[in-house]
Formats: sequence, C-alpha cells, structure tokens
Amino acid sequence: MTLRSRSSTLSLLQSSAGASSGRFPSLLFVLVVFSVFVTLGLHAARPQSLRSYYPLAASTAHPITQLMDQAEVAYRTKLAGQSQSLAAAVAEYKRRYKRPPPKGFDKWYTFAQSNKVIMIDEYDGLMNDLAPFWNISGLEMRRRAHQAGSLPKVDLVRVKDGQLSTTAEVSGRAGGFKSMLEDFAHVLPDLEFAINAQAEGRVLLSWEFADNPDITLQDSSDCTPSTGEGTLWESWRRTCQPSKNARQLFSSLRNPFRTTLFPPRKHNFDFCGSPYAHYLQGHFFTDVRPFTKLYPIFSPAKAKGFSDIRIPRRYTYGWDPTADNMEVPWDEKSDKIYYRAIAMGGGTTPPGFSAQYQRHRFVRMASDESTSVNRSIVIADPPNSENYVSTSVPIGKLNEEIMDVGFSVFGDAHNYLGGADAMEEELNHASSEVLNRNWAYKYNVDLDGLGYSGRFMSLLASDSVPMKATVYEEFYSDWIQPWLHFIPLSQMYHEIYNVHGYFSGGTVSTLKAANSTVQDRPSEQWHPANGDARARRIARAGKVWHETMARKADLQAYVYRLCLEYARLSADDRDAMNYR
Repeated sequence: MTLRSRSSTLSLLQSSAGASSGRFPSLLFVLVVFSVFVTLGLHAARPQSLRSYYPLAASTAHPITQLMDQAEVAYRTKLAGQSQSLAAAVAEYKRRYKRPPPKGFDKWYTFAQSNKVIMIDEYDGLMNDLAPFWNISGLEMRRRAHQAGSLPKVDLVRVKDGQLSTTAEVSGRAGGFKSMLEDFAHVLPDLEFAINAQAEGRVLLSWEFADNPDITLQDSSDCTPSTGEGTLWESWRRTCQPSKNARQLFSSLRNPFRTTLFPPRKHNFDFCGSPYAHYLQGHFFTDVRPFTKLYPIFSPAKAKGFSDIRIPRRYTYGWDPTADNMEVPWDEKSDKIYYRAIAMGGGTTPPGFSAQYQRHRFVRMASDESTSVNRSIVIADPPNSENYVSTSVPIGKLNEEIMDVGFSVFGDAHNYLGGADAMEEELNHASSEVLNRNWAYKYNVDLDGLGYSGRFMSLLASDSVPMKATVYEEFYSDWIQPWLHFIPLSQMYHEIYNVHGYFSGGTVSTLKAANSTVQDRPSEQWHPANGDARARRIARAGKVWHETMARKADLQAYVYRLCLEYARLSADDRDAMNYR
C-alpha cells in the first residue's frame, strides 16, 4: 500500500468518524480493525510504503534525508569538540584512555598544530589496535616484532640511533611506511616495525587469548610465531565467544542478508552469530594463513576479528590527485552508477566459491537482464515533494537504465561455479578503462578485493559520489563520516536502486510503473532538484575531507602518534615513557 493510498484510507476513516460520532461507535471500531487487517494482508503481496520498510517518527522525511542530516550534526559535533591547546589535549587523552599520554606528546601536538591537523583527539581506533599489547612486557614486544620480521611477506622497518633502514628487498608498503617516519625518526628510540606485505590481515587471536591476557605472557624467545592451519574461517571463527553460533556450528547454508529497500543504519554484520554469511565474503577464502598468537604486525586495513595494527596506505602518502585530473563538471556527469574491476575478491582455500564473493555478487546483480524479477522502488511523486510512492520494476529494466557496471578482466574462472562459460553468461564483460573514466559519472561504487579497496581515496578526491561497501576498517575510520563524505552500502547492495532513486529520481520504467504525474513531461523534469543537490553535497564534502584530512601531514601525524604509543609499549619501563 503506497503512502498515497494509505492517506486516502485515513481520510475515509476520519470522515466516517465525524459522521458517525456517538451513533455508530461499534461500526467505527469494525472499520478500523478491518483497515488494519487489510493493510497487514497486503503487506506481503504489494509494494510497500516508505514507512512500512523504514520506521519514521512523526516526520515524513525520507530515511536518507534523516541519515544525511544526522551525519552532518555528528560530524560537526566531533569537529567542534577537538582540543585547542596542549593542556586540553592532555586532559582529553586522560579522560578517554585513563592514563597519561606517551612521552613526546608535546612535540607531537606542536607538529600537528604547525601542520594544521584538524583531528587532535580522534585516535580511538589506534588505541584499540594497541590495547592487547599492554598485556605483554616491553621485552616480549620487541622480541615478537623481530620474530615476525623473519617470516615470509613481512618486512622490517628499523629506527636505530635516529636513522631509518629496512631489510633487503622490502615491499612498497614497507618503503612507504619508512618515508612517513622521515620527519620525526630522530626523536624516536630504537624500534622495529613488522610491516605486512599482503593485502589481507595477518593476526587472528582466539577469543580465549583475547579474553584471558595471562595466556599471552608466554616467553617466545625460543619459538617462532605459529600460524593457522586449514581455511581462514577455521581460525577466524575462534575469535568469537564460545557461546556464539560460529563456535558451535562450523557453517550452514542460508541467506543471511535481508532484502532491504533502504540502507540500514549500521553495516557491522555479525559473522559470529551468522556463520553461514562467511560464504559471501572473499576474505574468508584467502590463501594466506594468519598468525594465531599476538604479534605486532602493521597492516593497511583489517576486518572485524583481526588484531593487526592499522597504518596509512603507501598509495595515499604523497599522492597528488591533480596530477592525473580529468574532472567532468557535475551537470555534465552521467546519472548512471559506474563500476569497473577485475574479477577477483578472495582466494581459493577452499576453491569454487568466487561466484559469491563481494565483487562477483554486485556485478551479477547489475548484469541481471531478467524481466520476471522485480525490485520495489520508492520515489517522490512529484519530484521534490514528500509524497512517496512505491512501485515494482523489473530488475533488467533498472539495470539497463541506471547501471554501467562490469568486469574488465575475467580471472580465476576455475574458481567460479560453472567456469568461464558461466562467467560470460552471468557477468557483464566491459572494456578496460582508466580510473579517470569514473569522473564522467555521478556515482562510483567501491568494493573490497582480496583485501581493502585501494581506490577509495581517489574517488573521494573527485567531484563524484563514492558508494562504498566494505568489511574493513582503515586508519581514518574515526575521522570520516558515512552519509556526509560518502554513501555506505550494505553487503547485499539491494538498496542501491532506491538510493539512486532518492538522488536522481525515477527512471522511465519506474515512472511508468508508478503511473507518475510527471511521466509525460520532459525528462529534465523527472529529476528531483533537491536530491541532485544532496548528491552533489556529498561529492563536495568528500572532496573537502580528502583535501583537509588525508594530506601528507595528516598521515604523518597519525603515524607519529602511533610511534609514540608503540615506543612506550616497547620500553622496559613504561612509566618512564609517560608524558609529564
């Protein structure tokens, strides 16, 4: 039942009440009950109203309007609360973390201030990454860092007597991290950083290790880091509490994600409670085996359950977004949703599951040409009003009208159910294009690959709107605001059609199916001006965020503060490494 039809029902009831007040109270009661049952009966059979999918208060505002407004308030509040003096920063540190800041905190604050770093207090993610290492000694911390550096795909970056060095033939990530230390290495004590050369996370602690710190007090002087055996899922599920389904049931097969019209408020899906969901995430099929004991491994991102320490990505550090800028004016951009990638997104342990990896699922959904599978679409009719109507449109028509999505390279066909023939039949095979092609579109999708996505910062730097789905957290997660700087997507992506409808209005098929009041008008009148303005606002806000929060100096400030915390944890006398 649409909002339009529901309003008519309510008007009828109100009229009936006025006419029969005092004479037919029982008839009014019957009418009300009948209306409720009719509404509930139609709930499963007809396209629904906006309210039935996304509960609102007394306001009739669209849920995306609410999410954007809430995001802006939250972000402004965060910015306004940043410390404006060293004394305030020290006090805020003590309030949050219940201990003094590390030695050298005053020099870090001076560095941050002189480089106009905005986020002075938002380092909760950094502190959470390092929290488990308070349970081992400084000697053990140094020993484990050195041991980890001797393993494959892990490189060491050293600070010795204020000078920087690396082990031979290190990865680009280790080289990039080394360059981030150059401006302040001279004030650091001797340290070793074990840098992960892989895209995937490397450290997985069982719940028993994480919840019982005494277990981690073993002396590792005569052993090397142990690694997990079997699949990653076998190791990952042990990060869950023993009472969770993932610990009691290895897996089962069912769809863990509910189809939604609109984006959920939170995207932190619980794989511990729903172990069957791991089949839909490629990182659970990685061929890289994790460390199953607590070792200080520095990685560019980590998914829930991992214990890596996050650092900025080398591709971001020192990158000039204007060097290859081929920006297109907003009004000249296509309204379609754009995505190009290589057909990858996980490993082959065990093989045969790539059809369910995150990239493959999205491209297959956007490639669907079916006229029998429908999507429920909610649009404002007329545009710019708050009169929302729901209709049902074949997904094939929607994809034709709003999607420019495909894989530029088909790889790992042996890992796809049905092989190369199935990939060709189910997935759009699009031409390979340079990254700048993204700028010709208003909406650019960003999805995880083998690990985190490497293109998100580039998308933020553009004048287009990033639409991002991820299970990873990066160093900047405390600094950026979904629905203000980018559009977050759920792991099943179904809401993307209604997100597009909110910002760009109904397509030809949608307007026809809804019998819209504007379907016979010129096409330029189909698009809501306020929705387009809100999309442009996200694009601009993301670009400003990139220009002010992802500068070289911002990354250095993060790493500088990380080094001070790491130095204190690596010291034999940690109290002596407190700021006084």
